[in-house]
Parts: sequence; C-alpha cells; structure tokens
Amino acid sequence: MRQDDIENWALDIIERVLNGQLVEDSRVELKSEWPKASKMTARKLAGHANAARGEPILWLIGLKERGREVCGVEVTEVSDWFNSVEANFDGLAPALTPVHVPYDGKTVTALHFDTDRRPFVVKNPFSTQEKGNVVTLEVPWRDANRTHSAKRDELIKLLNPVKKLPTLKLLSGGLNVPQSSMRSGGDHVWMNLNLEIYIEARDAEILTIPFHECSAMIKSCDSLDSYDCKHGRFLHPTSCEKPGERGQHMSHWRSSGFARIDGAGFIETMTCCFVPKELMEDQELEATLKVRLAGIDELVPITGRFVHKGHKKDLAAIWEFQA
Repeated sequence: MRQDDIENWALDIIERVLNGQLVEDSRVELKSEWPKASKMTARKLAGHANAARGEPILWLIGLKERGREVCGVEVTEVSDWFNSVEANFDGLAPALTPVHVPYDGKTVTALHFDTDRRPFVVKNPFSTQEKGNVVTLEVPWRDANRTHSAKRDELIKLLNPVKKLPTLKLLSGGLNVPQSSMRSGGDHVWMNLNLEIYIEARDAEILTIPFHECSAMIKSCDSLDSYDCKHGRFLHPTSCEKPGERGQHMSHWRSSGFARIDGAGFIETMTCCFVPKELMEDQELEATLKVRLAGIDELVPITGRFVHKGHKKDLAAIWEFQA
C-alpha cells in the first residue's frame, strides 16, 4: 500500500474517532502512546497479523478512542522501536511501513503492517519447562482484544488463503420519517433508510452476498444508543465496468435472497427502523450498513453521517447524506 493510501486510511479512522463513531475494523488497533518494544508487544503484533490472514493491519499511535481525542506522540525513529520488537520474532516479522500523520497541530504515527508472509512465530514470553523441554516458540492468534496461542481450527484458517475484502463506498443516501408514522400517537416512529453504494471485488473470485445476514442500524451522533433496522431489502444492481477493464461488471441477482458479484457496480438498499420520537430532534444522525460476504468471517461495515434538511408534504423529517 502506498504511503498516501496509508495516510488516507489513518485520517478516516481519526475522523471517525473524533465524531464518536465506533471503529469496528478488526484490522485497526488504536494506542494513545507508544507500546513498549517488548516480547509482549511482539506477541500482540504477531497475533493480530496472523488473525488478519494476509490482509494489511494498521496500528495508530497517538489516538484515544474512548476520549475522542488526538493526543499525538513525539516523532521518533520508528526503526529503532521496530528492530527491538522484530528481535522477538522467529524468522520473519510483518513488513512495516510507518507514516507520520499530522492532524490539528499534533502527530499520529500510522504503522502499516503487511501480513501476507504469515504465519508469524514469536519467542514465547511465557516460556516454561514441560517434561524437561522448554517451550520456546509460539504462534499467537488475536480474538477480539485478546491474544492467545493459536488453536487447531485457527491454524487451518491461517494457512488457507482468505478472500480479500471488497471496496465499499457510500455515494448517496437519506433518512426520513413519513407523516403517516406520526399519526400513530405513540412515542416511537418508523424511520426509513435509503443508501446507494459502490462495491468492487478485489480479487478474481466471485463474491456472494446473502441478504439475510446483512444488517443496518441508526444512531444519534451525540449518543451511544443505536437502533437496529428491520425489513431491509436490496434493489437490483446497476452494472458498472471497472475503469480500463471493459466487460468486467457486476452480475445480476441470482435470486431474491442473495447477489453474486464478479466485478463492480452500484447497489441500492432500503430498510426501516422503529426509533424514539426524540431522535427526530437531532440535527445529525449516523447510519451503518454491515454487509456479509459468504466465505469471509467478518461483516464489512460502511457508515455515513446524515444532516437534517427539514420536511416535505408527506415526510415529517428528512436527513441527507453528508459526504
């Protein structure tokens, strides 16, 4: 990945943190200060890299997620720190590309690690004596925020190629509350969510999206409370050729329950959510769509912010996507 791509990735994460949005990308690790160049740091890095199964991972140093703060770090010689960490690996360590990202007068250091040379093995920081033999090496694995020794099923995952996550970009969308929903007289209303998304596969394999395993949610930008959307449906995609690659396009839906993608295209999705009426008072709302891809363990999230734009004759409130 190029340094400008790494910086763009880092800036996107920084802005999400400052806006109070959850960072749900398992490839990203946030740290407020430099981790010690120790065996334990090497173990955490190896576990994170192994669990990524060939996907790049990103450590951002100088960013607090809970405090929504860019605390920044001093610009130091990253190679000295990494040489000390790398010394705790048996053989190869993940290849590092560091990028210092200036933001609002402070510096966040982005550590981009290439993990395609997996598996990564470290010198066991908990080395013990068992039946006269010293257990000196370990294959770590990260599960959520916990690092442990890889189990058999995790080793099988590690050695098998992983499908690359597709590119998802939110192009347009909106939220609205129909006037008809206001007539119920209750303290909740139905809120509609409409999104147009560009999706592009990153490898030669055909991707399958099972609709019943996709989800969406709406929340206030000023609160951690979120509301799950129901009754969602995907509309027919618009075929779209990749730039410079004629004939490579998204296939049509194979059924009403799933889509198969062999190129790139646009998806429209519609869903609705039962939310408290007081949510209509918010000037900004946030919506997240999580797309499930068959054969890939994690959901792929895409999030947008929506700004209040008043109302219309048949709509009690309208919010439009803020790019």
